Amino acid sequence: MLSIAQVYALADAAGLRYRPLILLAAFSSLRWGELAALRPEDIDLDACTLRVTRHLNKPGAVPVFGPKSRAGRRAVDFADLIVPDLRKHLRAVPVGALAFTSPGGARRPDLPALVRCAAAGGG
Repeated sequence: MLSIAQVYALADAAGLRYRPLILLAAFSSLRWGELAALRPEDIDLDACTLRVTRHLNKPGAVPVFGPKSRAGRRAVDFADLIVPDLRKHLRAVPVGALAFTSPGGARRPDLPALVRCAAAGGG
């Protein structure tokens, strides 16, 4: 378990593109596939909630699927301290597009590789 300071250090090391994703991953209870399937319209910055309705099955995957069970479809709160980072990031993401993608925008980032790179200082 990382401290808040360690989470922010990791997010900083990951770079501006992935900082909001790292923060959201740390301060929400979402699984990686759920985070990767989020779209801007699923993120309510005023209420600090996420609407989880689908997941992406693996890195590079195009198919987006609904949750595995009815309980997987839910609203999840997140800490308001990350709203400024999310707001800045989401300004550049078109409605309907995936909120967090690789630089080309076609696939989800590989979180384990991203964390290893950031932890090694290679942001």
